[in-house]
Amino acid sequence: MSREQASEGLASDATDTRLAAARWFAGNAVSTDAARLAKALNTESVPWIRRALDQALKRARQEGGRSLQEAPPPIVPDQPEEDEPPASVLAKATERVTEDLLHEISPLIGSLKSAANREWGGFKGSDTERILGQATRLMASLRTLNQASEAPKFETLVLAEIVQEVVTASNAPVPVRVLLEGSAALAVEADRGKLEIAISNGLRNAFEAVESFSSMQPPTVTVAWGVTAAEVWLVIKDSGPGFPGENPGQYKRRGATGKVDHLGHGLALASAVMESMGGEVIVTNSPPGAHFEIRWFRRNANSAG
Repeated sequence: MSREQASEGLASDATDTRLAAARWFAGNAVSTDAARLAKALNTESVPWIRRALDQALKRARQEGGRSLQEAPPPIVPDQPEEDEPPASVLAKATERVTEDLLHEISPLIGSLKSAANREWGGFKGSDTERILGQATRLMASLRTLNQASEAPKFETLVLAEIVQEVVTASNAPVPVRVLLEGSAALAVEADRGKLEIAISNGLRNAFEAVESFSSMQPPTVTVAWGVTAAEVWLVIKDSGPGFPGENPGQYKRRGATGKVDHLGHGLALASAVMESMGGEVIVTNSPPGAHFEIRWFRRNANSAG
């Protein structure tokens, strides 16, 4: 698809054509496309096309390097401009530095925890244990965040197998009944690592919720999945107290949490990995508990268009 074809496609009456055009721009938009994309987003009513247009518009504005209202910076005569490394080089450098720091710091935290447990009889249940636990979870979140920032590597996966593996690897803090509802043969296109991160964080949130309170006995977590015409969806529903407050979506921001002693990285991390796959995370309260949902396109970015 060319830029001209994609531009014409945004105005098509056919949903599939508009979706293909929006997804093309999501991977190829430049700053001069911003006005066209903003206009299309303003008139589009189909949710999954709006999401693709929103991603395309963000890309266009990022490619511009400044807001549309700003004038370009003046070029000083006879003064050569400094070369800047491309964004991909900076991202790789940041990833390496972060990994090196985590490699050095993580063992120290583990050693400190072991030494405190061995040398101090009051360690169990202490504030020190709680704070070290926070530090350990932060290290794990930072390590996983590196993976979230990488470009997705799509492959064909059987979704039921991924779900079963994540459920098996997850350790519920209390006995929980996990119900799986979905086709055992549904094949999807996704980045395996990113999908596992999103599902495991949603599942962990559900397990922690029913640990504090459950309207059902035994506490129950349901994982369901399926497809629409354009998207794959997966829902994790728990029997816990639900998200506190009137705006559950706020907990997708990094650092936002409604739980004591939590760092607020789980849902933010899930959102980051799904956005990198062209998808999204939806969180709502659906009595008697919380509703965590991930959606992404049936056709991945490499095959779209």
